[in-house]
Amino acid sequence: MELITRDKVAKLAWVTLAWNVIVILWGEVVRASLSGNGCGEHWPLCGGHLIPTFKVVATLIEFLHRASTGVDACLLVALAIGIFKVFPSGHPARKAMTASIFFTFTEALLGGALVLFGLVDQVASDARVIAEATHLTNTLLLTAAITVTAWVVSGGPKPDIAHGKKYLAPASAALISALLLCVSGGIAGLADTIYPPKSLADALRQDISGASPIMIHLRVWHPIAAIAAIVVIVWATRTIIRRDPSPDAVRFAGWCQALCLLEFCAGLLNVVILAPIWMQVVHLLFAELLWINLVLMTAAALARRKSSVEKFG
Repeated sequence: MELITRDKVAKLAWVTLAWNVIVILWGEVVRASLSGNGCGEHWPLCGGHLIPTFKVVATLIEFLHRASTGVDACLLVALAIGIFKVFPSGHPARKAMTASIFFTFTEALLGGALVLFGLVDQVASDARVIAEATHLTNTLLLTAAITVTAWVVSGGPKPDIAHGKKYLAPASAALISALLLCVSGGIAGLADTIYPPKSLADALRQDISGASPIMIHLRVWHPIAAIAAIVVIVWATRTIIRRDPSPDAVRFAGWCQALCLLEFCAGLLNVVILAPIWMQVVHLLFAELLWINLVLMTAAALARRKSSVEKFG
């Protein structure tokens, strides 16, 4: 009996994707709780030790995040071994897995750079804004790569841009809009953490004050970006459904529309109750689920289809 089978690799791929989302959500806890410096200016060790002493809660929070990324790396290595053993050369699963490994490597470098250059906790420099935006973009690309990996190893039809080119423009518009929205949301969340308003009225005063730092001014644009992104995503999903793609694409498009509504409601509640940590995590969870479903919708819409669904490999 084979120890490594396609079914086992497929299950591992979805487990890896789910764990990656957990790592991202815990990273939000690290940022929102100002625990980014919980291990001091040490990376990858925590406080200069493999297992530190937990004298403050921030150290425990940051250590758990680093430990979770270690588990994530082990899952990705196991998944890569399974994919390269089971799937033949040239299979899209190998290409997607290679992209996942690449973005995991850059994710580790960017996360380490934030710590080593002191761009954590209450640091509010322009460099922090750029670094956070870059880190968030890489995180989304990593999630997309793992999502595509899970899709193709589970028997998803082979993506074919030439075959699905009529879906490429709306799908690309939706993905770009979602990426920009997530980045602006990350910066807005950072502003809420570093400059927490005492009330909704205080938040509005911060937003319109000319003396407010750049993060506050960028925060103002997040609600506008959210409305614009939702309009683009709903247009894109309806366009893809109207052009009659695969049943999978229609299903994922429907989930995207539902998640847009949930994300918008979560964003409003987040503003009204002044962004407590738990609500920021919920808000981010909906954003991640929306991003994953957009990636799956795009993969399904661009897939090559015949009278019966064609399986690659």
